[in-house]
Amino acid sequence: MSEISGVVPFYKESGVTSFTAMRKVSRLFGAGKAGHAGTLDPLAEGVLPILLGGATKAADFLPDNTKEYAADFMFGIETDTEDITGKVLANYDKLVTETELRDVLPRFVGELTQKPPMYSAVKVGGKKLYELARQGKEIEREPRSFTVYSLNLLSYDSNAGKLLVSCAKGTYIRTLIADIAKALGTGGVMTALVRTKSGGIDASQCKRLAELESLSLEQAVIPLEQMFSGLPRLQLDERQTYLWRNGVKFSAEVARDVTTAVFSSENRLFGLVNGCDETLRIVQRFNTN
Repeated sequence: MSEISGVVPFYKESGVTSFTAMRKVSRLFGAGKAGHAGTLDPLAEGVLPILLGGATKAADFLPDNTKEYAADFMFGIETDTEDITGKVLANYDKLVTETELRDVLPRFVGELTQKPPMYSAVKVGGKKLYELARQGKEIEREPRSFTVYSLNLLSYDSNAGKLLVSCAKGTYIRTLIADIAKALGTGGVMTALVRTKSGGIDASQCKRLAELESLSLEQAVIPLEQMFSGLPRLQLDERQTYLWRNGVKFSAEVARDVTTAVFSSENRLFGLVNGCDETLRIVQRFNTN
C-alpha cells in the first residue's frame, strides 16, 4: 500500500482550533503524519490546507503564499486579544466616518511592520506568547515585516464594517485592524474572520468535515504534483531518477535562483531545486520512492 500523501482543501469552522481540525482529518483518512499550512485562530473560519503523509514536508513551500481574508471589524473598543473575544481594555466615543476610513486605508498597503499580538503562537525565549498572556504577562515584541497586497472596504456603517485583505503569510489581521484604528484615533477589534484563499486553494474548493466523511482519500486529496504544477519543471530520466533516489549529486539545466519542481521518470514529484553553479541545490525533498 502506497503512503498517503497530498493536500486536503479543508474548510475550518469557527470555534475549532487548527490543530484539532488537522487531527480530525488525519484520523479520518488514517494518515500517520499530518500538518497544516497557516494557523487560523479559533474565532476564524475558512481555508485551512491540511497536508497528509509525505506532503507535510511541503507546508512551507506551497507556490502561492498569498492569503485572502474577509474580516469584520468594529471601532470604539480595544481588547487584550485584539478581537471581540478578549477582555475590554478601553472604550472610545469617536465615530469614524467612512471618508476618514477610506483616506487612511492606503497607508496600510505595501511592505509594513507590526508587533505580533500577545495572544499568538509566536515564541519568545522558548515560550509561546499566548502562554505568557494567559499568565497576565506582557513582554516587548520585536516588530515583524509583512506585506499587504490590497485592502478593500466592502461595507461600513456606524463604526462597523468588513474588509477584504490580500496579504502574504505572517500577517495578523486583528493587529492590522487595531493599527488602522489607532491611526484614526480610536480602538478597533476584529469581530469575525473568514480566510477565503490560502496556498493556492480557494474556499470554493474546500470541504467541511461532514462532507469529507463521505469521500474517499482519492476524492478528498489534491496530489502534490498538482499543487506544484505551475512551477518550472525538471523532468528526470531513469538515470537521474536513480541518482536522486540514492542521494547522488548531478547537474541539470535549471534557471539559476529559480525554484523548480523535480519530477521522476515516473512523473512523481521528488522535490524542489534551485540552479546553483555546477550542481542542483536541493530546496526540499518530498519523495525518494
